[in-house]
Amino acid sequence: MGREKAAEIAINVVLPFVYAWGERIAEPKLKRKAAEAYRHYPKLADNEITRHMRQQLLIKPDANLSARQQQGLIHIFRIYCRYRDCAQCPVASNQG
Repeated sequence: MGREKAAEIAINVVLPFVYAWGERIAEPKLKRKAAEAYRHYPKLADNEITRHMRQQLLIKPDANLSARQQQGLIHIFRIYCRYRDCAQCPVASNQG
């Protein structure tokens, strides 16, 4: 397994699982550590969605987004952009 695939698994599977497990067993320290790791996890490789969202939101290609920010772009795309629901999008409602 390559480094990039391992990073995707960490962000999308391992850290959410650790956080949820900390919630389940009432271990706030475990939850905090998982949240902190997620908050500071370095940028993943861009994909079609993150490139599209960078363009849509006028984010410079050289902007150093964290993995968490990239996940946010993907979330906005999946909830609003995919369905062209600009009227409900919190980003669109904050424009100008």
